[in-house]
Amino acid sequence: MTQRDGAPDAPSRSLSVEQVVGAQLDALRSEPQDGAAAGPGIQRAWRFASPGNQAATGPVDRFAAMLRDLLYVGLLEHVAVALGPLVLDGDQARQEVLVVTLDDRTEGYTWVLGRQVDPPFTGCWMTEAVLRHPGPDA
Repeated sequence: MTQRDGAPDAPSRSLSVEQVVGAQLDALRSEPQDGAAAGPGIQRAWRFASPGNQAATGPVDRFAAMLRDLLYVGLLEHVAVALGPLVLDGDQARQEVLVVTLDDRTEGYTWVLGRQVDPPFTGCWMTEAVLRHPGPDA
């Protein structure tokens, strides 16, 4: 399943790590920083969070509040992205990401992904965590 913009809308075994990270970044870029509830962008990003990640950060409105917190708000409405090295180790992956925020700061993150083993997502890459790099505003 894909969005109208061609980006994936939900996990699929056919998606690569890069496509999953890209789908989440596209979704978060479309979400306003000043919202309150989980809008369409946050809901789309949430679908790519692993079941374990969802259990730790959910429900989705709690996930939305976390994204609007100082540590992660720069992901919302970001203006540019640069992907760093991708490290694959079996069914685990780490993708370095730099974003230029709406207020022109550069923030670094590490996307941690795992290939799922349990149905209904068996074989799908999903995000286990997003870690903010330390910085002056972190």
